[in-house]
Amino acid sequence: MLYLGVDGGMTKTIALACGADGRISGHARAGSSDVYSAPDPELAVSEVARAASAAVAAAGGGEPACAYYSLSGADWPVDIAYYESELSRRVPAVRTVVVNDAIGAIRCGPDDGVGCSLVCGTGTALGARARDGRLWHMSFIAAPTFTTDLTRATLDAAVRSELGLLPPSSLSARVAAAFGAPDAIAAIERVTGRGPRPARVSLGGLLLDCASEGDALALERVSWVAGEAAGYLRVAARECGLGEPTPITLSGGVMRHPSSLLVDALAEALPGSELLRARREPAHGALLAALDEGGAALVSLDDSLLPRDLFATARLV
Repeated sequence: MLYLGVDGGMTKTIALACGADGRISGHARAGSSDVYSAPDPELAVSEVARAASAAVAAAGGGEPACAYYSLSGADWPVDIAYYESELSRRVPAVRTVVVNDAIGAIRCGPDDGVGCSLVCGTGTALGARARDGRLWHMSFIAAPTFTTDLTRATLDAAVRSELGLLPPSSLSARVAAAFGAPDAIAAIERVTGRGPRPARVSLGGLLLDCASEGDALALERVSWVAGEAAGYLRVAARECGLGEPTPITLSGGVMRHPSSLLVDALAEALPGSELLRARREPAHGALLAALDEGGAALVSLDDSLLPRDLFATARLV
């Protein structure tokens, strides 16, 4: 039997395929999976289908016993239904499962796939999964302020500092440089103004760089975002009936930053919680979930055939 796991983010989509023995024999990479970031939802779905089909073909073809898609853009029930309808048609499988990308990431931590997750990459995803299969993810519930998003928090601090509403900070100049703009306000114009806009980038790494250098405002922002995330993680655990402490898997490109400041701030905001650095890539988590959902009994994956640059992070500032 063939199993397909796909992790889709705001910058890249990675698909992996394996047999019941866990040996990954097919892989592919495509662009953003996010229907909210793409000019047309069709473009995002096409990227997901392209990666999935290529991974299945590379693994020898056939109909997967389970195709499991963990996707940025699978936010509301109508989104999940849209993805399921389109992907089940374009990439036939015995079973097609679509979840928010926060859910697949949980399988990157505890072997039983039970607990919470916090994904910090180009965007931020947060969710939980119970042993009985109950799921909860934050997504647009955090709108309109998105206080858990490191990039938005960085932009806000940079502009307010430049306006004198917050203390002086190196964030203003660093954000301007990240967008090739003369100042932070010009950077915001490039993000929000009419006409072509730059591809969304993650400023989480930039924020942690400044915080690591002792910038007081950057340090405050890291602590503030961690506190906001902690609140939503408590909600996620409660909604899935998980007790405290519960395992919290930390994944995404920003979580690989050499500074531990964000993790330390989360630990302070969630005393006694079990914070787990992701032990595998999100696409691995999606593939393990496909094996779980497809009824395969598997101990581990063999990814020795995968190229080293498959999971390379796209532009993290």
